[in-house]
Amino acid sequence: MEIANQCLTSQGLALLNAAQAGTATIEFTKLTAGNGTYSDTTTETLQEMTAMKSQKQSFNFNVCSLYSDTMVMLKGTVSNEELTTGYNVTEVGAWAKDSSDNSAEEILYAIVVASTPDVLPAYNGQVPSTINETFYLEVGNATNVTVEIAPTLTVYDEATGDEYNIVVESGKIYLEDEDGNKSDGSSVTGVKGDAESTYRQGNVNIDLADLGVTATAEELNYLSGADSNIQDQLDAKLATDGDAKSNTVTFTSSDSSDSSVTKTTGWTTVTKLASGSTLATLFNSVSKAVKNTRWLYKFIIGNIMPDNSTYEEVAYNVGDVVAYGNKLYICTTACSAGAWTANSSCFTESTLLAAHNELNKVKGNNAGFHNSIYRGKYLGSSVTTDQYTAISNGTFDDMYIGDYWTINEVNYRIAAFDYWINTGDTACTTHHVVLVPDSNLDTKAMNSTNTTSGGYVGSAMYSTNIATAKSEVTTAFGSAHILSHREYLTNAITNGYPSAGAWYDSTVDLMNEAMVYGSDFFAPHNSLGATIPIAYTIDKSQLPLFRLRHDLIGIRASWWLRDVVSSMHFAFVGASGDCDHANASGSFGVRPVFGICA
Repeated sequence: MEIANQCLTSQGLALLNAAQAGTATIEFTKLTAGNGTYSDTTTETLQEMTAMKSQKQSFNFNVCSLYSDTMVMLKGTVSNEELTTGYNVTEVGAWAKDSSDNSAEEILYAIVVASTPDVLPAYNGQVPSTINETFYLEVGNATNVTVEIAPTLTVYDEATGDEYNIVVESGKIYLEDEDGNKSDGSSVTGVKGDAESTYRQGNVNIDLADLGVTATAEELNYLSGADSNIQDQLDAKLATDGDAKSNTVTFTSSDSSDSSVTKTTGWTTVTKLASGSTLATLFNSVSKAVKNTRWLYKFIIGNIMPDNSTYEEVAYNVGDVVAYGNKLYICTTACSAGAWTANSSCFTESTLLAAHNELNKVKGNNAGFHNSIYRGKYLGSSVTTDQYTAISNGTFDDMYIGDYWTINEVNYRIAAFDYWINTGDTACTTHHVVLVPDSNLDTKAMNSTNTTSGGYVGSAMYSTNIATAKSEVTTAFGSAHILSHREYLTNAITNGYPSAGAWYDSTVDLMNEAMVYGSDFFAPHNSLGATIPIAYTIDKSQLPLFRLRHDLIGIRASWWLRDVVSSMHFAFVGASGDCDHANASGSFGVRPVFGICA
């Protein structure tokens, strides 16, 4: 089920207030499901609901657990077990009453309305279909809550398809069928080994003979470690303390000494290591690898010549490689060993290393270079001291676009380097890394009603609703490492377009369309003609993360942008990755942007 809106009802809020005042005790009584049709899913409308629009079923809750000091988690299962006609589950409700008042009636405590419903088919007579519903409900004092829990557990016989309830009475377990008939209660009355004929009670010891295990005295002594001869033989093969440092392995070695390995010895093929191989096979493969390492040293490292030195080695053949100075040379004419000055005419500089040297000249330790490369590497569970030093220096060593830290199960991905440098009415001069989480940190509305009055600065999102996301970011990186810079933000709206703005300190805020798409789609700009909206912004270019990885814009969940679209709408990114806009009271994801610094 995709949720259009969810809230406590006015009756639920009244019971919550009474519980917080100590004059009521909340008892959650049931879970209901229905297929009512809702044309208006705003919070104001849903709060006034006192019943479901079209209730179809009612169930007890299965689980109640403490979620926080002021919240409980309730779980219930919607089943089609007695359903003859299927329906679309468009509404779900949690019901409660004041258990301290014997005359109190059940009330609709909370309601959830779907934008995309779950489908519950009619029961097929074999295996029921179920939908698990979970509520996280504010209760004021979570220790002063009771719940009516479903009294039975249902099981099914796979062979016959029959259904039974599990019932516990007087310490015995019964299976109860649909007619109320119970099987004989069962309990453990005794135990016995396979070779025994009678059951024993109390503290029973069962030995090998009781189980019917037959073994010779020598075999039993070996199993118990009492046979010293067998144990001595075992000790000769394997260390008894788990340390194999003195164990020996017999195998055929293919290794050679340093002095016997030369450039002409050649490479020895090593068979792929496979599971289940013997130690002798594994050590033979290791010996070949060691021999190849010696050959590589003679062929490559051994050919590195100090300036104008005499190299004591076999003659050079065409194709041999020599490193001299900071260049790589390939032998084009065979020559004998000797000083470099005597043999240099036999070699030609390798274009491969020359190209590599030119590439190194291109590499730069600055924001521009690092903004141009997407890598996507995991950087750790926290920002290290060395990483903060590289940020502070503006070199951003070993950090690239798409790299990320995973903190508290959230991937914070690098979106840009020094994006805000030299911007603002007071210039930002602090080197920084711009981060965007892979997922939404919260779900909130821009305003409680469908208005954009006051622009982004005047919205409930700016003043209060983004607070949870800010707190999560601060917890992850520490307030001292969150960049504070100056942003020009809208603070007034005229006829649905931005008409005023000002400079504000910014730490954690929503993105705008330009940062995500690289341009504006719905924000009303110069298309108004004679009237020019206040569209000033320093966030005027697409973040490199979204330029290099368009697929990271769409995260299969909607999230707000701060652009005003009309007198009622703000812009947002749709769940399918589309650019869109919606009523300000809609509940969408909070996916902020922020910078970190040393």
